[in-house]
Amino acid sequence: MRYILGFILFSAFVLLVSCDNTLDIVEESGDIPVVYGFLSASDTIQLIRVERAFIDENTSGLELAQDPSNFFYDESTTVSLVNLDTQEEFAMTRVDGNQIGYVRDTGVFANEPNYLYALDTDALNLDLDNLETVYQLQIQRPGDLPLVTARTLLVGESRIRRPLESNPSIDFGNYINPVLFIWRKGTNARIYDINLRFNYQERIANSGDDWINKSATWVVAQNIEDPENANESTIEYSERAEQFYNFVANTIPVDESLIRRAIDVDVQIIGAGGGVNEVDQVDIVEYIRVEGANLGITSTQVVPSVTNLSEGRGIVGSTFTTTLEGVRLTDLSKDSLINGQRTRNLNFQ
Repeated sequence: MRYILGFILFSAFVLLVSCDNTLDIVEESGDIPVVYGFLSASDTIQLIRVERAFIDENTSGLELAQDPSNFFYDESTTVSLVNLDTQEEFAMTRVDGNQIGYVRDTGVFANEPNYLYALDTDALNLDLDNLETVYQLQIQRPGDLPLVTARTLLVGESRIRRPLESNPSIDFGNYINPVLFIWRKGTNARIYDINLRFNYQERIANSGDDWINKSATWVVAQNIEDPENANESTIEYSERAEQFYNFVANTIPVDESLIRRAIDVDVQIIGAGGGVNEVDQVDIVEYIRVEGANLGITSTQVVPSVTNLSEGRGIVGSTFTTTLEGVRLTDLSKDSLINGQRTRNLNFQ
């Protein structure tokens, strides 16, 4: 008997350890839902991936994986979110992620279509002043199969304390000095990533062409777990300044025909969690810490064994992305981009 698991995984977040394309062997029999989703009040749309494991006694799993009808439920399946405080139910709409900018990765499974269940965030009437509200995902499959459910709390904003919000700047000028990031913990968050988006411009040298805006995102750190120290409301993380220049040198291509100028950086803190009890929180953190690399709403990767579904496999949780935009680079940082050993061949002016 051949089994193949239909996939789903962490997007947006985004984030963590690499994973291969090996096929998962499913020990259960019958209809096995495979679900992934992280609600986020900082996003304009909520997306949930709902797939299923499938079984065939005579056909190769690799062959079955090329037919999307084997791992997607049909249109009679309904998916909704329920606010358990108010009992309001919000129906989600099946969409093709490939058509709205969430193109399914290539891999073992067919990448067209990429069915997802979507709901505009505004429709949920989220109350970020009350982060004790439990949201329940409900999936009604075809036939007389039982309702599949999973619950999560929303993760709240993580206020960035350093760089300073009032006069944000960052100094990478001295390679060996640590650069410090400090943020206030987000409610219901248990694990964090730090991203830094470097904004710059470029144009052809000795031309009157307009400057072209460019950006490159540096993943500063991943899987920073909340130490759960009741006396600490903030988390600190430091990174050596030279890592910024290593990132720039390894990301922006050398091109002698171009000149460039640094503009600023945007700092992002991404908090994840949302478990309604300690067991769920541990499972969500473990999922992100061990399985999360390159996994998301567009993935075709194997799901982990941890789950907070009433049946089946997968994870439903929450994230919140806090962004501090327009953080100035100090003059010394810009000078190091222009003249530093690692980046001087990139023609920053």
